[in-house]
Amino acid sequence: KRFLVALDTTESATRYPFRVRWSHPAEGGTVPVSWNDADATKDASYVDLSQSSGFVIDCLPLGDINVVYKEDSIWSMAFEGGQSIFGFRQLFSDVGILGRHCVKDFNNMHFVVSEDDVYVHDGQTRKSIVDSQIRDELFNSIHPDYKTRTFVVADREKNEMWICFTSNTNDTDAFADTAYVWNWRNNSWSKRDLPNVSFIAWGVV
Repeated sequence: KRFLVALDTTESATRYPFRVRWSHPAEGGTVPVSWNDADATKDASYVDLSQSSGFVIDCLPLGDINVVYKEDSIWSMAFEGGQSIFGFRQLFSDVGILGRHCVKDFNNMHFVVSEDDVYVHDGQTRKSIVDSQIRDELFNSIHPDYKTRTFVVADREKNEMWICFTSNTNDTDAFADTAYVWNWRNNSWSKRDLPNVSFIAWGVV
């Protein structure tokens, strides 16, 4: 809606790795006037998702909810209004996300890379999309020191999701040199070399 959301915030030099904070709603074309949860005249507030030990990593809207990804679980953030403003519900307790930028949306679903799996979900049901051979090959190829630099890119024209990462054979550069590519139309996998990139975005050149 019209709220900004902040995750894993540092406030007054103290880190809150489980915190999901939202601003007062902003008018169109403007930034929020307040993040102050102590101001009773504003709708800014926060919730600490500390039910599990995993830190809050990323979030992405899906339909009418904002899906919040932790290292070890997934939560829905839904607008309710009233005093609480937002309601939180755990969607999945046995899977999370590998790092920031490891989730993309497509066809009213999310494509997600976790610590040891690649899956899609619609907010209710979840499905792994890698067999044991692809799973082992993919996760055994990621450099353990740079695994949180993994990121996902959607090539919507070609119906592809790219998992970009630093391979474990790359000892000279910490940037992504390999991509595993999933085509969601025909459910096939392929592999590509990358020229040591830090991020990829699609647009008109």
